Amino acid sequence: MPEKSHTRSSGLAILIRASGPSFLLSAAIGRLPAAMIQLGILLVVTTAVHNLGLAGMTVAMIGIGTACGAPIIGRLADQKGPLRVISAALIIQLLALMLLWCAIGWHMSDVLLLCAAALVGMANPQIGSIARALWSDLAHTRAETVEHPRLIRTAMGYETAIDELSFVFGPTVSGLLVTLCGPLHTVAILAVMTLIGEGFFIFWLAIHRSMWAPNGYSTKHANKTTGNPQYDSQSTSITSADLPVTNGLKAPMPWLQLTPYFASIICVGMVFGSTQTALTAIHTARDTQILTGPIYGAMGLTSACAGFLIPALGIRSRTKFIAGGLIIALGEASIAFLPADSIILLLILCIGMGVGTVLVSAYASVERLSTRGWVTSAMTIGATCVVLGVSAGSAATGYIAKTLYRAPAIACAAGLFIVALHITLALTSRQGKTQEKDFPHT
Repeated sequence: MPEKSHTRSSGLAILIRASGPSFLLSAAIGRLPAAMIQLGILLVVTTAVHNLGLAGMTVAMIGIGTACGAPIIGRLADQKGPLRVISAALIIQLLALMLLWCAIGWHMSDVLLLCAAALVGMANPQIGSIARALWSDLAHTRAETVEHPRLIRTAMGYETAIDELSFVFGPTVSGLLVTLCGPLHTVAILAVMTLIGEGFFIFWLAIHRSMWAPNGYSTKHANKTTGNPQYDSQSTSITSADLPVTNGLKAPMPWLQLTPYFASIICVGMVFGSTQTALTAIHTARDTQILTGPIYGAMGLTSACAGFLIPALGIRSRTKFIAGGLIIALGEASIAFLPADSIILLLILCIGMGVGTVLVSAYASVERLSTRGWVTSAMTIGATCVVLGVSAGSAATGYIAKTLYRAPAIACAAGLFIVALHITLALTSRQGKTQEKDFPHT
């Protein structure tokens, strides 16, 4: 009887029962400043210095800093616990924003400005990635047995949706701040919002210490056997991350198995970067630049919807990857015909569903395969993959976008790569199972 009631529970009810509403709220608010900073700083430098090239370099340094710092922060969070790591990152990021304010307000050297921007990115606390890792801990320590797979799928979908919504509303708020308050006041407001948003999440971590462990699930539930995966009243389902450790050694991190999912996330990042650049090129040629932001933002809205809806569907993970990649490829290929803006908007909405489907499936797969004590590291690597993909997609599309009908080609190729990759993995997996049946003792 209890199993049926759990099965009928809504996705949001499962999340609230596992973590409480305060975690959902604090993790959502905590990542909003990071979504505001890049575009905010771009507009601040452009407005204050009147140098678009320097503004672009400043944002690039934030991205480079984020790509370099994210894996370090993730590993430290796994080893030392998220509370200390996020607290230290918040202090460094606030100091970097103060330095950036000084560099702009006192007209200091461009090198100092770029270094401050890199430090802002490097000290990004990666709250989205840490929240995903905390869901993994909660699934193993608090959820009931029948809820583990659905909890992880729902949690990864929720996190993807919140990420997308934050990157829809964050840049909008940044633009309004620069317009209404001016560049220097905007930097100060961004610093205050960073303190409040990330501080709220730090406060949640501080008062809920019992819900997370300094070194992940493996620390709290050290395996006392050496032969089979362990069960207890709190554990939920067996994954490769739960395999016991032989002779007292931790199971190794399956990086090779994770590679296809990181590659899929890079492809999604390329879709983001390529689509944004392609839309900019198309609307610049049509002299309708004002439509670029709203139409591109529509992708985030449907991607967020997919994050909420896809986990509830009883579809195999590999099928989700293939379907999502096909939606992306077909949508981007259709944009290449340069239809009317209303049609492009519909296509972007469809592409967003494909993007959300792939992201939810990729992060759920990364969590499933990651060894306990490495989940935050894996999630931050996934976030870094998005950043790298956006940079690569944007740069490559900018190179070929002089011919407008070629502009969506990079994003289309990324979608097709996702499809080909997961069809190959499905066939390889099926072939391996066939060989096991034919040679059971091999």
